[in-house]
Amino acid sequence: MADKQVVTATRSFDQQIPGIDDLVARAQARIRSGLVAYDALERLKTSRNDAQAAAQLREHAADLGYALLLKRYVADPRTADAATIAMAAGDTCMVYAGTYNETVTISAGAAGNYKTLKVNPGDTVNINGAVSVNSHTKLVGFRISHASSPASGPCVSVAGNATDWFITNNIMQSCGSPMIKESRNFAGTSYGYIQGNTLSYACSTPASPNTCTGMLINGDHHLVENNDISHVSDGITNFGMYNVFRNNVMHDTYTSECGSNSGNCHIDFIESEPVADGSDRPSAYNLYEAARRHGVRRIVFASSNHVTGFYRQDEVIDPTVPPRPDGYYGLSKAYGELMGRMYWYKHGVENVNVRIGSCFPEPVDARMLSTWLAPLQAPNRWKRRLSIARKAYCGKTTFASTSSAAPFCRRNRSSTTSNSAVSPLTIFPLSPVSAERPALRWGRNLPQNLGSRCCRSAAYRLTFSPLL
Repeated sequence: MADKQVVTATRSFDQQIPGIDDLVARAQARIRSGLVAYDALERLKTSRNDAQAAAQLREHAADLGYALLLKRYVADPRTADAATIAMAAGDTCMVYAGTYNETVTISAGAAGNYKTLKVNPGDTVNINGAVSVNSHTKLVGFRISHASSPASGPCVSVAGNATDWFITNNIMQSCGSPMIKESRNFAGTSYGYIQGNTLSYACSTPASPNTCTGMLINGDHHLVENNDISHVSDGITNFGMYNVFRNNVMHDTYTSECGSNSGNCHIDFIESEPVADGSDRPSAYNLYEAARRHGVRRIVFASSNHVTGFYRQDEVIDPTVPPRPDGYYGLSKAYGELMGRMYWYKHGVENVNVRIGSCFPEPVDARMLSTWLAPLQAPNRWKRRLSIARKAYCGKTTFASTSSAAPFCRRNRSSTTSNSAVSPLTIFPLSPVSAERPALRWGRNLPQNLGSRCCRSAAYRLTFSPLL
């Protein structure tokens, strides 16, 4: 019996060891007792004759060290919330049913030893506030909102330089901008997992929609999957690298719900501007460089008519005119087009630049006759941009009055023709037409000489350089 050894187990590979909950609960009780001692000690520092403080310190002095565990997470232990106290006592904070009006910070864990904030199975937990996650942390199963001021901040924010973190199976509503946010200063956030969350009514409420972006992803090596996103202006804005987006669903997004919070209401599922604000990592470069490395033959780039937006409305322009952006948005799109041109000449990566105009049920004025794309026609047009043959170009001459010029649209068997001067491949909206032109419903009552099989619509003109 003298040689008998006693082993105390605190962890199991596949199940919880009986008794660990009791140990964690006891540790939490001692932390709270220690907070009384810490507060008494601070009061004695300012008033040495405080008899009540002296008595409290004597009563709780044995637990003072437990309160000091909170120093890892907050400067003043007395400011620690319930979640922080639970984290100090154990690795997982299980939260039971209720509504909590607070902002919670999950302190950083360690590699292989996560700090987890999790809803008790079967319970519903509402947080009227926000949550901040750090490295090696998990946030699981909460309903997060701050409907009283929905545009005042995100539901969940990710600390700069955080790595190996999980945001899983949460429901977020009426918060932003955006709803899930990483710092815009590219502070090294990495290896994040955003999975199975439901996001709706960014920056607004169902009663008063004024939407903004769902997620802002600035870090690298993320997996964003199986999320449900609705009632937003943009689903995901991505400026990071090596990120995977899969099996996400975006639905019920309406321009009628966009207001001042959207900034620029033009709805995208995944958006990435060619040049990120203040970044030395432009996303257009990331796109084309990844295509080159992985042997992608063609990229269809969503450009904009804002690339040439500063030409006068009564000017007739063609694809040879230089860019004349009407703002920083158009400037960023012009940069993306030039990036594609460089990658074609330097590396042989084909690119199609689609200068998107106006996508409405029907034109509402004479000018929109030059930029309109019928919504029902859009899917087939994008498919053509992806599948059109290599050795071809197709275009349409411009028109500016009631008489239209003859179109051209023909296959090119030769690498040199008089009409193939424009390169690389570009799709651009028709030049403005005069107010004299009668309002036409495109797709019906079109003059027969306006197009043929490959250039039927006046919504876009398409040219490409002869491709070898």
